[in-house]
This record gives sequence, C-alpha cells and structure tokens, in this order.
Amino acid sequence: ALVEPVRSDPYPVWRTEPFPDEGGAGTDDVEAATEALAAYLRATGEASGNVLSVPHDPVAGSYVLAAATPGLVPQHQRLLEVPGAGERLHAVRAVFRRETAMVRALGAGVGGAALDVNPN
Repeated sequence: ALVEPVRSDPYPVWRTEPFPDEGGAGTDDVEAATEALAAYLRATGEASGNVLSVPHDPVAGSYVLAAATPGLVPQHQRLLEVPGAGERLHAVRAVFRRETAMVRALGAGVGGAALDVNPN
C-alpha cells in the first residue's frame, strides 16, 4: 500500500508497506493444487517428475502455482492479485481442473488435437 510521497523530482518516489497476504492455507492446500497441476501435465502428455518443485509454504506455493497456470498475462495477473493464499490456491486448483477437463474432452495433448480430425 502507498503510504506517503518521499520526493517527486526527477520522478515520483513513495514509501510503501507490504500488502498483507490474508486468508490462511496449509500444506494440504498446496499439495492439492500441486496434484491438480500434475494431473494437468499428465493430461497434456508432459512429464511431471522433476517439474513439480513447488514450495511447501502456502504463500510462496500459491504464487508459484498461479504463475504456472496456462493462460495469458491478464489471467495470471488476476490469480496473482487474489488477496489470500487459501483463496489463491483454490482458484489455481480450479483452473488446473478446468484445463485438464478441456484437454481430456478435446483429446488434445502436447501435439495438439487428434490428427484424425478433418477440418473440412
């Protein structure tokens, strides 16, 4: 949060305070979201062995997992702005579950949709 201006010349400089990351979460929440990521990676055909190095700390883990979600910058930014680790992990888990379901439903993998589909 912005607190007060320190100076404005040659450019504005403000004194700030860290934004509190509210909303508790535990390691179980991190593990559930990490498993959702692993399921997504399996559905896309990606190996998930060494890729899943997610911090056990709920706040750090929630940011790492939010950054790992598929999507464009605006979607990532919305997840990163969620005010609490618990709510962020819940949202991340929902994204991975939705994306996993879509990949499975469309038969898409790393190479894209099934090759026997004729667009004509």
